[in-house]
Amino acid sequence: MEEEKCTIQISRDLQEPMPLLLHPELHRGFIYTKEPDNTISVEAGDSIRVACPGGRIYFSRVKSYESATLECIRDKTFLLTHDGGTEMFHQIYCDKYPQHSVRRISRGCKVGVTGEIGFSIRTDERKEFIRIIDFCHDEQLGQTIYAHALIPSVIDSAEISVPRPSFTKSGFFEGISMDNIYSRSHQQETLALIVGSHKLANRYIHDRGNYFLSRGHLAAKLDFIFEAQQRATFYSVNTVPMWQNINDGNWKKIEKSVRNYASRRNRNLEVWTGSLGVLELEDFEGKMKKIYLDYHDEERVAIPVPKLLFKVVYDRYRLAGVVFITVNNPHLNRLTGDYVVCEDICTEINFSGWDMRTERGYSYCCSVDDFRNAFPYLPEFKTRRLLI
Repeated sequence: MEEEKCTIQISRDLQEPMPLLLHPELHRGFIYTKEPDNTISVEAGDSIRVACPGGRIYFSRVKSYESATLECIRDKTFLLTHDGGTEMFHQIYCDKYPQHSVRRISRGCKVGVTGEIGFSIRTDERKEFIRIIDFCHDEQLGQTIYAHALIPSVIDSAEISVPRPSFTKSGFFEGISMDNIYSRSHQQETLALIVGSHKLANRYIHDRGNYFLSRGHLAAKLDFIFEAQQRATFYSVNTVPMWQNINDGNWKKIEKSVRNYASRRNRNLEVWTGSLGVLELEDFEGKMKKIYLDYHDEERVAIPVPKLLFKVVYDRYRLAGVVFITVNNPHLNRLTGDYVVCEDICTEINFSGWDMRTERGYSYCCSVDDFRNAFPYLPEFKTRRLLI
């Protein structure tokens, strides 16, 4: 019966800043809606945990905790298990936006350090970290090899129009001004050093328009449901240099198509997004030169511009996967063999929608096993079929 459960409608019953909605068993992470009208249902007697990491939760009686467990009574009424009082859910909010964080972890990846992005939750008994992104990062080169996240099947219920915060370094890219290297003027000066000509550099990086290198998300903002999660994607370590016309071109189409697949097929999808190789452009003598955003001389370089971008999409339940690859070079006149690292199988996976212009990012598809031959750093998992 309806009165035997509680319902929380995300768009109406939560004040801003909104607390994190978590399973009582924190290792299970976030609670997501399962209803078509964007509501979360909690059975009477069952509990949820609300949390404001780095801040305080405010209740109707002005008691504040960093996190608290609420037991459903009925409708919008919950029992605050800390003190036995009752609360209406719409009266619960955070004193500030939940604080996200990034941390290194002891387990290494094959080419660098492993890290996590998420939320540190303090309870009465312990402190736990709720991870939403993990990544492999080469600190010497200042390059994130890949980032891994989960796109839930209910991604259509994601909050929309969440403002974009500023990116933060938070312990990575020491000694490098990320705001500076992503400015057009700095990119023009850097490319002039590499290719030996200001005129040629300005043909690569335009004074206006989309021919410049932007911070391209690996784990995309819109791949997450809640505002707090979306805001947590704005770490520099979750980005690589991406040509803006490609970022807003075929790469955007790929991101959207993966979300649509998760929603349409009702599948939770694991996604590894990363880069492969270093982009080369012709210098003033016609020689190919590797492009970096932090360049002093050929021995002192960092922040390589990727040659290829990839997105590995995996349905663990069905052991099905596919890889999308985009060429990160809008100046490409013709596709040479070094840009094709595995057999193109796009015709086999029921995906269309590429913009075939190279300035929008030439793209193709591969099987996971074939892609591993070009990218041996991908974590091990079994695939038995294509994700189609």
